[in-house]
Amino acid sequence: MSKAFEISQSFKGDNSFDGFVLPANTSSDAGEDGEIRYDTAADAPRYYDELGQGWKNMWSTNATMRLLLIGGGGGGGGSASGYGSGGGGAGAMVEADDIDIPAGAFTIVVGAGGAAKASWGQGNNGSDTTITGSMTYTAKGGGAGGGGGSSSSENTGGVGGSGGGGGENGTRPGGEAGTGSGFKFAGGSSAGNSGGGGGGAGGAGQDAPGSSVGGDGGVGRANDITGSSVTYASGGGGGVNTSSMDNGDVTAGGGGAGGAGSNGSAGTNGTGGGGGGAGSSSSGGAGGTGLILFRVAQAKTVTFGGGGTITQTNANGVNISGTNDKYYEITATSGTCTVTIT
Repeated sequence: MSKAFEISQSFKGDNSFDGFVLPANTSSDAGEDGEIRYDTAADAPRYYDELGQGWKNMWSTNATMRLLLIGGGGGGGGSASGYGSGGGGAGAMVEADDIDIPAGAFTIVVGAGGAAKASWGQGNNGSDTTITGSMTYTAKGGGAGGGGGSSSSENTGGVGGSGGGGGENGTRPGGEAGTGSGFKFAGGSSAGNSGGGGGGAGGAGQDAPGSSVGGDGGVGRANDITGSSVTYASGGGGGVNTSSMDNGDVTAGGGGAGGAGSNGSAGTNGTGGGGGGAGSSSSGGAGGTGLILFRVAQAKTVTFGGGGTITQTNANGVNISGTNDKYYEITATSGTCTVTIT
């Protein structure tokens, strides 16, 4: 939140501040992204968040929450002998701040990462991370890395959250970022014996710089919902033909490095990072699983149900130092899992 909002507490109970008057409205009125108005129904200032789909409180309250969703990362492409393949794209990263806590239960699904591609060809897309029921959000899974080999139909990077990198068969394009909400970028193109990098939530995958250098994975994006800045959702690096070549690297955010005449590295689970592309006669790395993070007041009770199972950091949430909030981090789900906050 920008420093312009730091005076927001001074408006509480009044829509004026040292002669400056906020336009009054109710939260049902339409707005433009970043617009500030005084909500007469809530008796407090609010700002309009286009990505978060509505008017949001300018400070946290016991009745609001923050939310972060990341789709599963795309798997890197598999390669035939003498080829390098593209890195997988990261899952889309959806952020929503100060949203109203829903009155009823919502169902959560954490997207799986795209499976490793054991034979040559385009990898596998990551799965979507979703919240449905009393509120609805979707973070698309990342696009697959293009395969390294002689069939042009398998070389293009897949479209997903962020796009997968192109696989080597001359110059082949990376996949475009998919539709829907969130931060996501396109994959890079291949060149010579090298695959392009998968796109990340913070930037596009790098084109392979030359016939013996793989494209780096796109950078991830930082978020401080846990009280500390953490980077998520970087793309996988492009693979190269032999160990004497320079494989595609990755930055923070969980993307896997490309293989150099070897298998691509897997993306890190719980980050939505893309899997690395493969080098000659090797497998692409699997994409990392997605993520759901939500932050609420410590006074709130969070109940999980529905008969499914979840993998999380702490069943009771993690208190955030220096605040009255706690966060819940969910990195995998199976079955039908519901959440109720009271």
